[in-house]
Amino acid sequence: MRPIVRAGGRSAGHIFCRTCVSDGPHGTPWTRGGVAAHSALPRPVPEDPIADPDFTDEIRNATVAVGREAVLSCPVSNLGPYKVGWLRAEDQTVLALHDKVVTHNARITVSHDGERTWRLHIRQVKETDRGCYMCQINTSVMKKQLGCLDVLGE
Repeated sequence: MRPIVRAGGRSAGHIFCRTCVSDGPHGTPWTRGGVAAHSALPRPVPEDPIADPDFTDEIRNATVAVGREAVLSCPVSNLGPYKVGWLRAEDQTVLALHDKVVTHNARITVSHDGERTWRLHIRQVKETDRGCYMCQINTSVMKKQLGCLDVLGE
């Protein structure tokens, strides 16, 4: 956007930007030292109304006794069309993609409360479940965070 010089009854030194719709107070032009008082640069484009998803908090680590249920929660915002996935971090085993559990381990389930908090449930925890789990959001540059599970022996 280029500033335009207003002519016609005003000195040629008064510069206005194209977004000006009127003169300043008392008929004076909106100028400061011959330059428009507000930026003549284009206005910033409003942010996309569909913001990229992000994590709103960390996954809290969990400690559970053998045989109990462990739940890891992954809080997200602005999920929109994107999907949440859960993996076992140690070996990158995919456990769930969005609502669908893809592992053959029947002790694993997923739940969510709308599109804000995604939970990985591990029932009847075994010592071999000890380790870290990754929550991912499938944005163009993948977003991920880890939460770890400690298992107390019998």
